[in-house]
Amino acid sequence: SSSSSSSTSSSFHCCRLGKLPPSMVGQLLVNCHALADGACSKFEERAFRMVEKGYPRRTPPSAKADMKAKSMLEGLKMKYYEIVLEGIGARIDELLVMSSESWKSSKLEENAWPAFNDLVFLLEGSFASLTFLPTGLREGAHLHAFNHISLSIRGYWRKDLRGFTVVGLANFGKSLKILEDFARTLSNVPGAVETLGDLRQITDLILKESNITDVIDRKYRESAYSRVQTDLLCDVLSKYQSLSIFTRTPAGLPKHSKRDVEAVIKALREGSRID
Repeated sequence: SSSSSSSTSSSFHCCRLGKLPPSMVGQLLVNCHALADGACSKFEERAFRMVEKGYPRRTPPSAKADMKAKSMLEGLKMKYYEIVLEGIGARIDELLVMSSESWKSSKLEENAWPAFNDLVFLLEGSFASLTFLPTGLREGAHLHAFNHISLSIRGYWRKDLRGFTVVGLANFGKSLKILEDFARTLSNVPGAVETLGDLRQITDLILKESNITDVIDRKYRESAYSRVQTDLLCDVLSKYQSLSIFTRTPAGLPKHSKRDVEAVIKALREGSRID
């Protein structure tokens, strides 16, 4: 009816303006899916059988006629889904303010950065509200969230990071781990942990290679750190800062010299130009 159409249009307009809570948008998405794949599909099947029974001598059509309402509901479902993804991304951006963290720290932290604990709490709530979505859409939302986090951090590394120490990066690595654990155990969506793989491998490369010039060897680098993008690694290494001569490097962390780091950057960039 026209009133129903007007109501749906109005609801969608409110969603665009952010006036509806994420849980309500998710419920609208679920409703559209149920109507399109449930009620409309059953009605199509019943109508097809009625025509088939009413005109037994007529050759049955090769395919069932699609209801216009079904295609409209499918369109609305995907629009609501886009709004859900946009909302998750926006809330992640509000929490993931990397500039507020101490990347140049000289002190190892016992716990993860608070923003990452808040991020896990946000994802738990967001994913719980998507439980009743179709499997493909639900898992797609999980992957979208983790990809968004990875993209945000990579972007920060490239453009806004002003410098880091091995201690600051070790604190980041500890924070990243709680996200990886969440992706592995509580999200449990295939590919979720892998979306964070480039962040983990660059972090491990810098923190675990006692002789960082070893990664100049392409075969070794691609074997041990297959997810690492050379240009991103160079961008990150260019922000490297040694600890003060008065600061003792914590046990288990490497002491990269600035000269070795610069040698790695130069070799990798020259190698990229040759490739």
